[in-house]
Amino acid sequence: MPDGSRPPASPPRKNAPRALRLALEPRMMFDAAAAATAATVTKTATTTAATADTHDTASTQALLDAASKAAATAATDAAKTTSATDASKTTTDASTATAATVTAAAAVTPTTTTSTVHEVVIVDTSVADYQTLIAGMDPSVPVILLGEGQRTVHGIAQALSGYSNLDTIILVTEGGDGGIILGGTHVLTDGDLASRATDLAAIGASMKSGGDFLLLGCSIAADDTGKQFVDDFARYLGNDIDVAASTNRTGPAALGGDWVLEYTTGAAIDTVLPFTVAGMQNIDHCLGCTASTLNGGFAKIYHNGTYIGFYTANAGSPYVGFWGAGGPGTAIDPSQSVYGETLSQFLADPTVAQCQSGPSLGGTHTSTANDTGTATPFSSVTFSDGNSVASYTVSITLDANNGTLTGTGLTSTDSTHYTLTASSAATLQSELQALVFHPTTNQVAAGSTKVTTFTLTPNDSAGTAGTADSTSKITVTSINDAPVLDATKSPAFTSEPQTSTAAPSGTVGTLVSSLVAIGSGISNVTDPDVSAATGIAITATDTSHGTWWYSTNGGSTWTAVGTVSNTSALLLKADANTRLYFQVADSTYAGTLTSAITIRAWDQTTGTAGSTATTATNGGTTAFSSATDTVSLTITPVPPTVTDANITVSGGSGGTATTFLAGNTVTVTWNNTASGDNNIITISTVTVDFSAFGGSSAQSAINTSGTWTATYTLPATVTLGSNKNITVTVTDNASNITTTADTSNSTVANSAPVLDASKSPALPNELNTTSSLPTIGAGTLVSTLVANGSGIANVTDGNSGALLGIAITGTDSTQGTWWYSTDGGSNWTVIGTVSNTSALLLAADSNTRLYFQVTSSSSYTGTLASALTIRAWDETSGSAGSTVSTATNGGTTAFSATTDTVSLTITGPNVAPTLTVTSSNPTFTEKGAAATLFTSAAAGLGGTDTGQNISQLVLTVSNLADGANEILSVDGTNVALTNGQQRHHRHQRLQRRRQRHQRHRHRHHQRHDDHHGGQHAGQRPGLQGQQHRPDHHQQPRGHPDQHQG
Repeated sequence: MPDGSRPPASPPRKNAPRALRLALEPRMMFDAAAAATAATVTKTATTTAATADTHDTASTQALLDAASKAAATAATDAAKTTSATDASKTTTDASTATAATVTAAAAVTPTTTTSTVHEVVIVDTSVADYQTLIAGMDPSVPVILLGEGQRTVHGIAQALSGYSNLDTIILVTEGGDGGIILGGTHVLTDGDLASRATDLAAIGASMKSGGDFLLLGCSIAADDTGKQFVDDFARYLGNDIDVAASTNRTGPAALGGDWVLEYTTGAAIDTVLPFTVAGMQNIDHCLGCTASTLNGGFAKIYHNGTYIGFYTANAGSPYVGFWGAGGPGTAIDPSQSVYGETLSQFLADPTVAQCQSGPSLGGTHTSTANDTGTATPFSSVTFSDGNSVASYTVSITLDANNGTLTGTGLTSTDSTHYTLTASSAATLQSELQALVFHPTTNQVAAGSTKVTTFTLTPNDSAGTAGTADSTSKITVTSINDAPVLDATKSPAFTSEPQTSTAAPSGTVGTLVSSLVAIGSGISNVTDPDVSAATGIAITATDTSHGTWWYSTNGGSTWTAVGTVSNTSALLLKADANTRLYFQVADSTYAGTLTSAITIRAWDQTTGTAGSTATTATNGGTTAFSSATDTVSLTITPVPPTVTDANITVSGGSGGTATTFLAGNTVTVTWNNTASGDNNIITISTVTVDFSAFGGSSAQSAINTSGTWTATYTLPATVTLGSNKNITVTVTDNASNITTTADTSNSTVANSAPVLDASKSPALPNELNTTSSLPTIGAGTLVSTLVANGSGIANVTDGNSGALLGIAITGTDSTQGTWWYSTDGGSNWTVIGTVSNTSALLLAADSNTRLYFQVTSSSSYTGTLASALTIRAWDETSGSAGSTVSTATNGGTTAFSATTDTVSLTITGPNVAPTLTVTSSNPTFTEKGAAATLFTSAAAGLGGTDTGQNISQLVLTVSNLADGANEILSVDGTNVALTNGQQRHHRHQRLQRRRQRHQRHRHRHHQRHDDHHGGQHAGQRPGLQGQQHRPDHHQQPRGHPDQHQG
């Protein structure tokens, strides 16, 4: 029996036919008790003979020969066993490998792992003669040896935990139909893979995607069950790993095996095994041809899901046992023959009896718990073992990260794998039922559940395999944890303008998700619950300046928040659709509401968004934070809207509304009506800055039904120029100010001079003898022909300080030649031909003069009524002495729209009139009759003074005796000759006047004589080859030659 005890007696059994025994002898190949060898080889030989696989006839014969040799060796070993040889000296498993072999294996086992490793060989050291297989391998390929306690899937996962991105993993272990054998006893079949999913996934994670996992073991994929095992093994590995396994015997050719893996789960695997040819052919073991050596106790062999146990057949224990995993065993009388062959003779003749069962678990347990509590998941699980051994164990595996176990006798390698050990079955059951499970908190969302499955595998120190794994489950409900609100983060609404007086519409306001957030944004909320949601519970609002609204559908509809409190708080989600908006009631208010709303964090585990709930109970496991916080809102001042498009500038008369002349009124209007800027806040004042036009910088505007108007009249002193703009400054009732510049780019243009054609300017009379060339000071100043405000005063100009001159558009040259000088007469130039499109420009200043040189007959006298035709010129364009077109005139040009003519009268030399009288020298008597003084008188005009009249005749009376009583009668008009003293003074004045006139005439005639006397002597400087003529002053018609006294 497995525990070494003597099985009960059983009835004798008949021997098997000897022919069958003989047929089986060549196939015996196990170094163990004869009965076990026979049973195992029978299965193998039958399979080999019946299957036409990769082994040819020669190989099959080699297998039979090797089996015959092995059978002979087994018989010898059996004899040694019955002679009670010391087991410690004859054991040949991996634990007694020679020092040299172990050293060789260790030499290729890396002490550290690196990312440069791409292939790993894992060897279960329970495989017989594994040292031969791995001897001589490439030292760059690490070899991992699984020793005692490591020969499990979990042990493999731990061994690979330091590796990553591996291309290939080769697992060397025993194989069997539909599974692998780890440690020589632990069978892993398809049904066991689910409970090892975590470890298998960890193994797969150590490999690169699409890597290769080679299972070296006999006949693992020999049938559909085995193929399913390989397929599921690959599926649990994940990472798109390809798994390969053999469908026949794996081992040296001498034992009928090969090293070809015929079945793969994915793409073809082209991996070359890293072992040497000598290693693969000299190993004395197939990977699945189980050989156990019986050394005074018992041995067991696994085949096709059944353990076959063997006991030393001697007088003290004359039994051989067969038992399957989890079932009762059967004792066989070894003195009987098996398959016709007598195995041994014993003194006793036992009978076959039922064997006691191995360790087993009974019952399952399903329970529930909260993630903040604990549970005893095995309180109804039982443990039993029919064997009496030194210790009992239960291996426990649970889902990773779901929680931990605590209890007496419990050890663990990590939070997933535990072992419970006790010295008796009863103690183990008691300790098992008392184990405490501590769930991991907040694995799932609050209110959700997490199921943890425990897989229990019993065992005992005799190595007896327990019953099939037992499972227990516990459903853990995640208990809500209240959110924690950090009140130091000071959330704030998006500021709103003071003009937000309308009810909300569309996506306005602030998202609630910007006020509270977990792990991002303002990050002012923490919540240990998995996938915790967040939101707010509004417990108070500040409505002193308006109304609060909320929307839960992105602004499609809005609802007033209304009255809220700690016991009636409005719940709102922090998502992409929930918004808050403040409708301003007083558009003149601007400032910050520091406690615009008061909130608690809400995790949405209770309550409904848009509804109200009490938050008086908070913190702990509630949906509301214990802390509150305030959210501020800033109402920003909104300056008035003043757009350039609603500012109008007009009033210009220079061709466009924005082309201004001096004297024009600039009119500025700003439209604040519904069709204009339409400001909500009442406008208090509007000013216009006219400084660009030379006016006030803050001219007040007048409001007329929303249209504000300001004007400014341009003075004569306005500065000419373009791109002149006004600015409008608007102030509202909230003291907000906006200044906007107009961009019409107005122009202040020149105002053309205005010529008064009624003034009829005239040049001084000239004698028809004025034929000389002009000299310095000769001629007439242009400034006597046009003047603004003085002199002839025939020109006006809207521009203050405007210069003045003339544009000569026509000349009358029928009687002579016209000259001009711009330097006071130092240089003279002939005017030549002029016209409206080629007018001569001359400044009206102290240096510019005009001169007419008479070139016609000296007998001509008369008036040239249009001696010159002129326009007034303000000198804003053109230059003196040049010719320009004046066809465009008036308006903003430099030329007057009106023309005028300048006349010139040409006269002959002045000749004194004549008077011839005949005096009578009368004598008259006082108080007598009047006496006639002259008997005849005749007056006449002489010379060229044609067209003149005698305008005055002076009679001088001397030696007046009594002027008071003496009367002079002329043409019937009496003239009193009184006041002789007065007449005497008048006579003196007249006498002096006459003397001056005579001197003037004398100088005139002297200059005339000098001129004619020297005109052929040469040209005067600066006359440019033209003749020169002095100034001529004609005595006014009718001026007397005599003076009365």
